[in-house]
Amino acid sequence: MLPVYAFLVQPVGNTVDAKTATYKNSIGDTQLTAVWTDPDFDPTLHAVYYVRVLEIPTPRWSTYDAVSLGRPIPEGLPASIQERAWSSPIWYVPTFKERFASPKWHYPGIKIDPKLLKKAGGHYPGLQQIVP
Repeated sequence: MLPVYAFLVQPVGNTVDAKTATYKNSIGDTQLTAVWTDPDFDPTLHAVYYVRVLEIPTPRWSTYDAVSLGRPIPEGLPASIQERAWSSPIWYVPTFKERFASPKWHYPGIKIDPKLLKKAGGHYPGLQQIVP
């Protein structure tokens, strides 16, 4: 198994021209494809997954303003910024059968009728109000 830091993205560089408040879209990748498997996945537990990405550097709003007004970029402010973005989350919710298949989810005093469970397709809506 690879350590988490093995998936860190290396810097792509910076094509921002601070004198003209422009940049070239000539670095980085236009598309990223990867397959990842959660090594700690437990089908009896709820989970959420999402992807975070870094965009290529672009001129900062203050750089655009300085160029359009013919003024120098304010001291102490960077000429570019690297925006972040993230995907919509992927929510995993175990079915009733998956959640209660594990002995660690045994709740004393709750008895499940196997016929009712089969009829409900593995879901038991009434029990969701009793069991967190």
